[in-house]
Amino acid sequence: RAEIDLKKLEFNYNQLRSILYKSKPHKKIKICGIVKANAYGHGIQEISKKLISLGADYLGVANYDEAIKLRSVVPDANILVFGTLIHSKLKPKTYISKLLKYNLIATVASLDTAKFLDDYSSKLHKKFKVHIKVDTGLRRIGFDIKNAYENIAKVFQCKNLDIEGIYTHFATSESPNKTFAKDQLELFNELLHKLKKGGMEFPIIHSANSGAILNLPESYFDMVRPGLALYGYYPSEEGMDKVQLKPI
Repeated sequence: RAEIDLKKLEFNYNQLRSILYKSKPHKKIKICGIVKANAYGHGIQEISKKLISLGADYLGVANYDEAIKLRSVVPDANILVFGTLIHSKLKPKTYISKLLKYNLIATVASLDTAKFLDDYSSKLHKKFKVHIKVDTGLRRIGFDIKNAYENIAKVFQCKNLDIEGIYTHFATSESPNKTFAKDQLELFNELLHKLKKGGMEFPIIHSANSGAILNLPESYFDMVRPGLALYGYYPSEEGMDKVQLKPI
């Protein structure tokens, strides 16, 4: 039996929000509550409802199945899907129409995904909202930083995509040694500067996971993505002195 205390979830959410406010008092930084993997085993539906009631701006899930199941519980929430598009057993047009129907935000981490979404969105006469993922060193998914500018420029040529955001993910933000995380951040900032110079701007830029929220305020940008910290767990001993969290 597992008992989940939503009051402690609220406490943790407010603790993290206070860190953001203290660091950037003149800027409203959005919060994307990470609820992937059944909200880290805590129950995706109840956790998501609570986070939205607390004012979370976005919810982050791992795949489209999670997102579709979640939609009925939080009908108006912004749901960002981190996993890349899997064409599923449905016909592509049927699949895209289903995703558009549920008003989901897709991650574009390859030109193939961008073209797939663009083609079928065109046929359905509706734009698909997307966030572009850049790999600055984690080596999971995303446009490789080395040729990200050229590839993102090609994504911007897709006329049926609504490019709302761009993001990256830290590999070692919870580590006492911040060298690699700062290197990633520098690469990301250089790319953003180059993209802006090329006329490519994004309403929402994000990079900070729980470790970065506690240890790298320069990585906040427009939105942060707390996961472990929401559930009351520190990514490492680093940052334990900065905020009190309660396991939920």
